[in-house]
Amino acid sequence: MVGFKEKFGAKAYIDSVDIKRDIIAHFISIFAQPKRLKFNLVDHGKFENLSDFFFNSIVRDSGARDFEFESGIVTVRHVLVQRSIAPMDNSLVYCAAERSVLSRNLSEFLGMKFIQDDQEGALVYMGLVEGSVLDDALNHERTGFDFGDIDFEELNKLILVDVQDFLSIYLEDRRKKSRQLLDKVLQLNPLYSSAIGDPEVYAQSMPLNWDEKKLVEAVAVKRYRAQKALVKQIEKLDANTASMSDGEFGERVRKITSDLGESEKSALAQYVVERRMVISLLEKRRQFDRRKGEHESENLVHEVFCPLGVTSDVIDYNDHNLWLIDDRLAYYSFIASDRPISTYTGDVDAVDEDETVRRMELQEIGRYSERSEPDLAIIKRPMLFRRSKTPDPVVIIEFKAPGKTSYSGDRKDNPVIQIRKYIKTLQNKKAYDFEGNRISDIGDKTPFHCYLLAESCTQIYELLESHGIWKPTPDGNGRFGYLDDLNAYFEFVPYDQVLLNAKLRNEAFFKHLNIMDSLETAL
Repeated sequence: MVGFKEKFGAKAYIDSVDIKRDIIAHFISIFAQPKRLKFNLVDHGKFENLSDFFFNSIVRDSGARDFEFESGIVTVRHVLVQRSIAPMDNSLVYCAAERSVLSRNLSEFLGMKFIQDDQEGALVYMGLVEGSVLDDALNHERTGFDFGDIDFEELNKLILVDVQDFLSIYLEDRRKKSRQLLDKVLQLNPLYSSAIGDPEVYAQSMPLNWDEKKLVEAVAVKRYRAQKALVKQIEKLDANTASMSDGEFGERVRKITSDLGESEKSALAQYVVERRMVISLLEKRRQFDRRKGEHESENLVHEVFCPLGVTSDVIDYNDHNLWLIDDRLAYYSFIASDRPISTYTGDVDAVDEDETVRRMELQEIGRYSERSEPDLAIIKRPMLFRRSKTPDPVVIIEFKAPGKTSYSGDRKDNPVIQIRKYIKTLQNKKAYDFEGNRISDIGDKTPFHCYLLAESCTQIYELLESHGIWKPTPDGNGRFGYLDDLNAYFEFVPYDQVLLNAKLRNEAFFKHLNIMDSLETAL
């Protein structure tokens, strides 16, 4: 290796150690095959077999290990070599007829392209797989395998378990993080529990470079497939019922019921966890922001219960959290959130002169305005708690800012007067949905159910009492009363009580499903 032109000689290897490493690195798949080659490097009359050099450079070697699977037996040899010799990613190398044939990159599965050892530096894992079952499957060109009836994926999974065991000291931290990630995902999404089975087993099989997005996608697909399999079981049972004995039919039903029970249990857990998260969010929205030196705005609290500026035509059942106030509110079918009354109502009858004058007089004293915007106006409930031939109660909900403990009593700072104005404006109106369909008429006899959500304070209690709303609720913190002239039930619920009531209603589920502490940690 002498006499190079200068521009080449400056870059060419001339030291035998560098030349050996570069040749082996370039032909790594050949040197890694089971049969040692007779490939000699001659330097100044000194002979050195490069195949021996490769195998002597192995940092760690498992030795030959036999694995039996359905189609036969293979021998696997796990080795770690210096990355300078094998500048490739961690890989499985499938060999046949004493030569390497097929490589499988393990970077994604292991979560790393090479192994970092504190003493040896950067290492590359190579799994050398051979056996008669692979020899028989080798194609004529000797460039690949024709596996036929051999389940190659089963073989690959079997070997990968052993790979993880061989590399366990290097994978311990990553495996621990994978389990923590899985626990976090299941705590926030219990719906997936029925799909993965034993979390420990599933965590062991997870590719170690998965992030939360990849994990959720994989588990969601697994759950979808499990549900499809369950549906097929039910369809098959239905189709074969006539040919089954009573005992066989009963056993099949018990099996399906068991699978369905686990699925439904995880669905319930998911539902409860989501409620717990909403309660936690409401608590945070009420906190004092030390950076701003103030509480969060009323709108941020409102958003927890229901999005602003919409009607239920454009939001889904899952988009609002009215169960925080009363579970029955979740079943109303028309909700207007912070929308002017004029945008979803119209007059039932033509407005005569007397009615026009009445409205003008009320408007002058702040008791009527079609431009006013109730925080929430909830109008129609066709599903639950409805008696035939009775008008639907209209629900009005008014929020006040967290931390607000002072009220002037002026009509612009008096929530009772505000709610009375909304009722007066809504009476004798017909309500329309987003597409303009008439959904309900609101008359003088329509009952109203009004909620005021605010902080408890001396002024709010005095203000309520001045309007005849003084009776304590069973918990002692709220107040309720009946406004006879408006056919309206009025209830004041302090934010603290909203949170407490919501927690109490769901506490039994939290405890039974054992998710309270784990969810707090995840959040």
